Amino acid sequence: GGKGANLGHLAQSGFPVPPGFCVLSSAYEAFLDTSGLQTRIQEILEGIAFSHLPDVKEGAARIREVMESSPVPGPIQQEIITAYGELTADEGEGVLVAVRSSVGTRDLSATSFPGQMDTYHNLRGIDEVLIKIRECWASAFGYAALVNRHARNIAHFDVFIAPVVQLMVAAESAGVIFTINPLDNNPEQMAVNACLGL
Repeated sequence: GGKGANLGHLAQSGFPVPPGFCVLSSAYEAFLDTSGLQTRIQEILEGIAFSHLPDVKEGAARIREVMESSPVPGPIQQEIITAYGELTADEGEGVLVAVRSSVGTRDLSATSFPGQMDTYHNLRGIDEVLIKIRECWASAFGYAALVNRHARNIAHFDVFIAPVVQLMVAAESAGVIFTINPLDNNPEQMAVNACLGL
C-alpha cells in the first residue's frame, strides 16, 4: 500500500521511522478468498442503492460484520505471529504497537484515501493485533470508503489494504502534512494538521 511504500522510502533515506512490518496485499486477497468471503461481499454490494445513503451505511455495516467474523487463514496468521515476535523480541514487557491502514489499487491509479480506512494505536499482544488487522481489512468496506469509491468510479475489489504494524512512539506531538493544500489543490501551499501528544 501507499503508506507502507512511503515508510520504506523514508527508512531507506535515513529518516527515523519506527520499526515495523507490512502484512502484504496477497494476505488480504487470500483472506477474501476464504470461505467464499468475496462472493458474499459482492452480493451485499449489489443490493446497495448508492443513491440512498442510509442504505450504504447499512450495507457497509453488514460487510464489516461478515469480514470481522471470518477467520484469517492459518498460514497467514502464523506469518503475522512470527513477524510480530521478531518485531517485539527486544522491546520488553508492555510493548505497544499500532496497526495502520496502508491502501493501494491494482492499477496504481490512486493510492491516497486519507481518513477512510481504520488505524489502531496502543495495541498490546498478538491476539489484539490479529483482531485489529482483520478490522483494518474490513474498513476497506466502511461507509466513507464505499461512497468515495462509488463517486470516483473505482471498482470496490480493485482497492486493497496491506496493514503496517509498527512500534508505538511516545509522541510529544503528532500530525499530518499535506504537500498540496487539500482545500483548493494549491501546489504552492502545504497544510499541517497537528496536536500535542498522540
